[in-house]
Amino acid sequence: MIGMIATFISSISMVKIMDYTEMMILCFLTIYTKYLLMRNTNHKKEHNGMEIIDAHIHFWDLSQQMNQWVLNADKRLQKNFTPEQLPKRTFVHIEAHDSSIDTLHEVNWLTQAFPDTSMRYISCIDFFQSFPQYKAQIDRLRAYDHVVGVRQILAYHPKAAYSPMKSNQLPEDFKQKLAYLAQHNMVFECQMYPQQIINCLGDIEKSAVTTAIEHFGLPLCASDKDMQYWKAMVDAIANKTNIFVKLSGFFMLNQSKKDMQYCLKYLLDRIPSNRLCYGSNYPVCHTENYDYWFELLKTVIPDNTYADIFANTARNLYWR
Repeated sequence: MIGMIATFISSISMVKIMDYTEMMILCFLTIYTKYLLMRNTNHKKEHNGMEIIDAHIHFWDLSQQMNQWVLNADKRLQKNFTPEQLPKRTFVHIEAHDSSIDTLHEVNWLTQAFPDTSMRYISCIDFFQSFPQYKAQIDRLRAYDHVVGVRQILAYHPKAAYSPMKSNQLPEDFKQKLAYLAQHNMVFECQMYPQQIINCLGDIEKSAVTTAIEHFGLPLCASDKDMQYWKAMVDAIANKTNIFVKLSGFFMLNQSKKDMQYCLKYLLDRIPSNRLCYGSNYPVCHTENYDYWFELLKTVIPDNTYADIFANTARNLYWR
């Protein structure tokens, strides 16, 4: 299209401009051509063939009857969300089924419904069950090559509106359970508030489990006290090479782009880009526009971090 417009402009310039209308057409086409060229340049990074990995996304098909929680959620979420609806990218699916459902139901659905993808799965686990039960469930999941880790949402905050857990207490054998994940090269997918992460950092470090902290580490930017905890958490993990941070879900708890840029800079100043990765948290975030977070993030990260944040880190973390 750019070539066609350029040719048209050339042809106009070869004849004498007779009136104001023709001059306005020439100006419009010149400006529009420059816009298209700029747009092409801005998207060059994604269109040069580099793989984009979305390291935090949720898929579901309501006909599978394992996502009943959706029916009580935002109406925009009350429909199917599957990979073929989205741009061709590589995905890490994060468990999204009801807690009462056997997590293998979701694993089998994904495997059978989308056999041609190289998707990786983070499955659901209950860290509060007995160790023999926990071990048996991990062993079942290990039989599936695409299952690379587990998650239980452990986020607790006494004042925040978002607090899925009812207490700050973790099981006494938490370190042992993390160590079992490490033994089998599986990822601990960690969704906790900053003070919780600080409190269990010893267990993460001693177990040597590879840990992916979700959603920037859940900063609450409206609270100075909570931001102090968040910055202390980031400082504490800065040199922990087994701990990664997902640039995902920021606007789940915050609204300001300025706050996002502050948190992003704080992370980039302390944690190398090979431990940071992009995740959309779609469809929970930006339900009506899958690409919103991707497009925003790529405008605010340094160019030399692009390959790590959008591909390399996730590839090393989840395809091991």
